[in-house]
Amino acid sequence: VQGYDKAGHATYIFIPRNITEHDLEWSLKEVLYTLERAISCSKSNDKTINIIIDFSGFSFSKNNPPVDIGKKCLLLFRDHYVGQIHRIFILNAPAGFALLWNLFKHFIGKDTTEKIKFVSG
Repeated sequence: VQGYDKAGHATYIFIPRNITEHDLEWSLKEVLYTLERAISCSKSNDKTINIIIDFSGFSFSKNNPPVDIGKKCLLLFRDHYVGQIHRIFILNAPAGFALLWNLFKHFIGKDTTEKIKFVSG
């Protein structure tokens, strides 16, 4: 947990450029641990959290996870954490991300999709 917004939502910041090795089991364990930690630390009345995914400096050739990791993480959010997410902010998504988003957004519900905000700058 890297901080809180004004309403007390714990904020989980994920920086994909820092990941160079991809192991499905450990990737899912890390996501689960961090989500549970953020939820338990949330000070908001509804105990929801914010997630920031910062793609600054991300390279598809160096940091790109296998598709099954992304799919399983999204299914995890949809099946177990949909009510725990306040907002997801995706910062500086790379140009090719739009193609991936169009594939993956079908694995999550409409309510979660509406919580995702793309920010660039």
